[in-house]
Amino acid sequence: GYFHGAIEQADGFNKMNEDGSVNFAGGKIRWGTDGKPVIEGKITTASGGKRIEVSAEENRIIMYNDAEQEVAAIWTADLPSSRRPRIRLKNVVTSNGVSSDVHSIYINPSSILMDQVFRDGTYSVLLNPSGLEFLKDGVRTKKYSNV
Repeated sequence: GYFHGAIEQADGFNKMNEDGSVNFAGGKIRWGTDGKPVIEGKITTASGGKRIEVSAEENRIIMYNDAEQEVAAIWTADLPSSRRPRIRLKNVVTSNGVSSDVHSIYINPSSILMDQVFRDGTYSVLLNPSGLEFLKDGVRTKKYSNV
């Protein structure tokens, strides 16, 4: 048999229309007759452990490893004059129950910063249009200028 008409639940909170458009959760999840979905709010691929979270409100994507530690993120930094996209990747190591970031990379439109933690400190490399810098514990040890 066939059914014609709209299907509503909870006074229209969830609705499937005869034209194929759908609204669930009061319109937070919907798609029109073109089939393009819209999901408002945060999307999480799992309730814990290894997962990806997408947040439109916070304008970010975060990836977590099995131990619930953030290992990657993409977001925009709100600065007084603009919104700049950022990417961060981290290699998190756990030893004797203590977690630490041993390698990380930060990418933004004007620079790339790489960090690596050793026993005697954190070593970094900063690359930007003006040159290349090497740092130990945040203090410049060498610079090769491009200007």
